[in-house]
This record gives sequence, structure tokens and C-alpha cells, in this order.
Amino acid sequence: MLTGKRFTVLDSIAVLDGTGGNGWVSLPAGTMIEIVSVPHGDGDLLIELRWEGCLATMFAGELIRCA
Repeated sequence: MLTGKRFTVLDSIAVLDGTGGNGWVSLPAGTMIEIVSVPHGDGDLLIELRWEGCLATMFAGELIRCA
């Protein structure tokens, strides 16, 4: 399971801000993220994550590409 695992972002990525509806936020390379939840079904491609105390959502494919 990936829930609770931590990764360092190797390349900048765009994540959907989950704290205040500010849209897409760019996380720079070197940012440490923690996986909060992972997809549970075939059509669910989004992962919830935490970085620096903030919550966000990203596409699962982006985690594979840049972490």
C-alpha cells in the first residue's frame, strides 16, 4: 500500500489544491510529499497527498513519472 508513504518529487508537478480551491499549484522538484489515499477502483486515477501541511490531489500517473 502507498498510503502513508513519503516521496521526494524529482521533477516539478502540478497538483490540485485541496485546501482552499485555489486551483492548480506547482510543486517544485525536491518537495517531500506523503500519500494520504490512493485509487480504489478502475476509474479512479487521483491520489490525495499532503505536503508542508497542505492537502492536494494529483493524477496517479504523475506520481509514477516524477517521484
